[in-house]
Amino acid sequence: MIIIKKTSEKDSVYTQTFTFYFGAIIFSTIFYFLIGDGQYNTSDHPASQFIFREWFVDLESSILFMATTGLTATVAFLLLFPAYSIASPAVVSPFEYSILLWSPLIGWIYFNEIPTL
Repeated sequence: MIIIKKTSEKDSVYTQTFTFYFGAIIFSTIFYFLIGDGQYNTSDHPASQFIFREWFVDLESSILFMATTGLTATVAFLLLFPAYSIASPAVVSPFEYSILLWSPLIGWIYFNEIPTL
């Protein structure tokens, strides 16, 4: 996020958000072509199987979820990037790290998940 502070003087928040998402699309596409077909899923370890499994998308059941997640993330970045340009990262970062408190609470409320250590 220090990069955002440095580039905020010359780039708008929309340019920064577009650059972030464009970079994520490029990286994900390259990553998909390298390991997305499941060819490296040769381990018996469950974590390795999860990471290297074949990628697939069931659009009928996931399109609303993906659209909602994308919209929420875009709004979050449109608010977060100006925060880093206005204040120092030392001031903004604690608020960003508060997600460590909010995510278990949201998981418990919406998905009935109880966090374990």
